[in-house]
Amino acid sequence: MKKRILFVDDEPRVLDGFRRSLRRYRHRWDTYYAEGGAAAKLQLEQETFDIVVSDMRMPGIDGVALLTHVREHYPDTIRIILTGQTQREAALRSVSVSHQFLSKPCEGDQLRNVLDRACAVRDLCTDAAHRSIISKLGALPSAPKLYLELNKKMADENTSMGEVAELIEKDIAMSVKLLQIVNSAYFGLQREISNVRDAVSLLGMSMIRSLVLAEGAFKSLQCNEAFGEADLRREQAHGMLTASVAHAICPNSAIGEQAMLASMLHDVGIIILATQFPQEFAMLEPGVVGDSEREKASFGMSHAEAGAYLLGSWGLPIRVTEAVAFHHNPEAVEHDEFEVVTAVHVANGLVCELMPTHAPLDNRTHIDEAYLERLGLSDQLQDWRDLAREIIECPEEQSDAA
Repeated sequence: MKKRILFVDDEPRVLDGFRRSLRRYRHRWDTYYAEGGAAAKLQLEQETFDIVVSDMRMPGIDGVALLTHVREHYPDTIRIILTGQTQREAALRSVSVSHQFLSKPCEGDQLRNVLDRACAVRDLCTDAAHRSIISKLGALPSAPKLYLELNKKMADENTSMGEVAELIEKDIAMSVKLLQIVNSAYFGLQREISNVRDAVSLLGMSMIRSLVLAEGAFKSLQCNEAFGEADLRREQAHGMLTASVAHAICPNSAIGEQAMLASMLHDVGIIILATQFPQEFAMLEPGVVGDSEREKASFGMSHAEAGAYLLGSWGLPIRVTEAVAFHHNPEAVEHDEFEVVTAVHVANGLVCELMPTHAPLDNRTHIDEAYLERLGLSDQLQDWRDLAREIIECPEEQSDAA
């Protein structure tokens, strides 16, 4: 069935541009167009859409207000913001309500790629078979309260770092975690940071959100006999170490930030399966975890799909969700250059290769060198391996990560 996509802009000529550039893809999608936020809300009441692509700056109901409405009333719909603004404030306002942020002008091929990937993630996270499995799990955990409060703060362009620090200081466990991380070898600081306000300033808003979400995701899933506290600590440590390597090998900070979050959470699906199917998980033969076909035979879905489903339900960016979903199979994501999924796939493989005793239950990982060859990145693998070895061999980092 073709996906239904609604484009929203207050300028008719922009909508006409979308019509022209996407006409050749009409066999893939059914596209609809609304002139302004009010018209879009009316159309949403009358029809169902898989994706909404909205301009940021519109009179009356702007893009953030519209996508906030979509998030509240049509949570399964993927939300993409499109704006000509380059200011950081614009991105921060949209980060809590959009799955993807695109700058205008956006070329037709770029838009097609984003829409294709959004559709792939939506299919993964809303497939009927997966829904039936999830329904058997009971209620999946909601996004952590502190993360939601941070999102709300970041949506306000007047929020200061001091206000963010004040919010985090109310959560003692998170305050300790931030101080632990900022004083670890990840940052290599020459002085010890002893207060949350300095830690927040050094880490930055995006990193803070990633750490809060990752910490909350692990805490929200309860351990049991099949998956104990030691297993949980191992998974968290593996995620943090993988995140450090992923960030180090990324070519730019924009990819690096999302790669860190995806790496921290790439195996959260293992915890979902272990905590929601404890009897089945306890009876697994060695080697099943990490073998997607055998996982599906046991649980109805792989751990990568389970993790992506959870993060998709929380509205995380498409690149993060797809990296979690396809960290074993990056070729499933349409791309021809270094991407978030590249970083997670390579970093996870290097950590498992170089530090097998630190690896999680999913230790079957190998790096797809043919994939790196296709991207023209195979000559960098040895440099990445050396970089990962430096990170792994730092005793302070290992102790902090654990």
